[in-house]
Amino acid sequence: MVRRRRRRDGLFRVGLVAGMVGLLSGMVFVQPPEAVPLIPTAALAEEPVRDTEAEALVAAKELDQPVEVLALRTEYRDVFAQPDGTLIANDYTQPVRVTQGDSWVPADATLVAQPDGSYGPSAALLGIQLSPGGDVPLTVAIRDQKSMTLTWPHGPLPEPVVVDSQATYPDVLPDVDLVTNVTVEGFSHVLVVKTPEAAELPELQDLRLGVTTVGLTIEETPEGGVVALDPATNNPVLQADAPTMWDSGPQEGGGVLATEALSSASDTSTDPGAASAQGPGDTSKVAPVELEYTENMLTLTPDQGMLTDPATSFPLYIDPVWQSSTNSGWAMVDSGYPNEEYWKFDTKRHERIGRCPSSCYNSKVKRLFYRLATPYSGRTILQAEFRVTLQHVYNSTARAAALYVMPAGISSSTNWNNQPGGSGWSGATHLATNSPTKTQSSCTSTNQNTEWNAKAAVELAAKNGWSTVTLGMRSVNETSGLHTKRFCDNGSSPCSTTGHP
Repeated sequence: MVRRRRRRDGLFRVGLVAGMVGLLSGMVFVQPPEAVPLIPTAALAEEPVRDTEAEALVAAKELDQPVEVLALRTEYRDVFAQPDGTLIANDYTQPVRVTQGDSWVPADATLVAQPDGSYGPSAALLGIQLSPGGDVPLTVAIRDQKSMTLTWPHGPLPEPVVVDSQATYPDVLPDVDLVTNVTVEGFSHVLVVKTPEAAELPELQDLRLGVTTVGLTIEETPEGGVVALDPATNNPVLQADAPTMWDSGPQEGGGVLATEALSSASDTSTDPGAASAQGPGDTSKVAPVELEYTENMLTLTPDQGMLTDPATSFPLYIDPVWQSSTNSGWAMVDSGYPNEEYWKFDTKRHERIGRCPSSCYNSKVKRLFYRLATPYSGRTILQAEFRVTLQHVYNSTARAAALYVMPAGISSSTNWNNQPGGSGWSGATHLATNSPTKTQSSCTSTNQNTEWNAKAAVELAAKNGWSTVTLGMRSVNETSGLHTKRFCDNGSSPCSTTGHP
């Protein structure tokens, strides 16, 4: 049995346990001692390809063009031999390819109809089957002949409305929609409660969802969550964390600062911090949802105060969580919710640094962390950068953000109160300060548009033999919302070094 009250965004976030997923992109391994300019991240290449590193190096010199090393290709990584004898290794935070049969294909989470009538992503790491409606189970997640099935207990499901990677089951209860979001690594669900009358439905007071598995064992975690283990290896395949719920925040107004900031933002007039089925907005009220797990059943008890509060702004979102467990890492912390964790941004693609730019409910100052793979022990670091996409600015005037190497690592338990170095970042080393304003509306594995000098961080990791290093990003001014920016989850670090990969 599990009872938890911890904050999370994203109902049933599910993903597979992948191998080591570095956040490094464009690692350049060179033989000469002098530094060379960093080479841009190589594009996904099909030809020419050679099986081994030695064969690829010979072919690259003969053909006078990059040649991929097939033996080193994974969902998250590719390595290219260069004509000058260097190797460019690209490691991505998000999968860029998956296998289908005997072939590699570009990763694509777009939902398409399957032969059995269900919906699934075009090309993903996890086999996902979404119900076409009726009595078919809500979701089946499959990996290596092991599976987990989630069922909706309140009658037949309606036919979903499918758009891109999202399926919406309208009115699964009166004025309650069920939204499913799919990624190449997993999926999430969230109940959208559209009216105060719907919030009084007896089904929402004690919501039960069926959970069954084949080839997996569900157990409690020390943190109070639930994990699906492969009994042969005892390794986690799927994991469930505590649910949460949030409202839509104020529907009108928002203060002069919010209006001015949004009108001057360079990418869009729509606030990316608004509440949605993807997660709470900056102005949302957030409350925990009690989770109880017994055999084959999850029972969710929403916060009665939020359900019945006249000040609650609808739609209201209720969010039980299954979340992936992988070795890549990034996190956000919020001083307004000092005990809450936002591991991997709770599957949101971008998050804020700086103080809330409008009349937020509890959310205050946010900071971001990125954990990067650093397999450079014994090597000389010639050059290293940190790259990440700036998705939104709340004021188009150039205002500074700072990057630090942190004195300790991050994990799924990282929050404001236990962040590396504490709230004052004691022991953190400043790396660079930039004032970017150019934005990208989306977050992809290769559209990073800001660069920061991170050589000192990678040198430190190489000197100490660290396999990873954690970088922290914060607004230089954390007292004014005008300094707020939003960055993506796609951090990478091109690096030039001597030696072999």
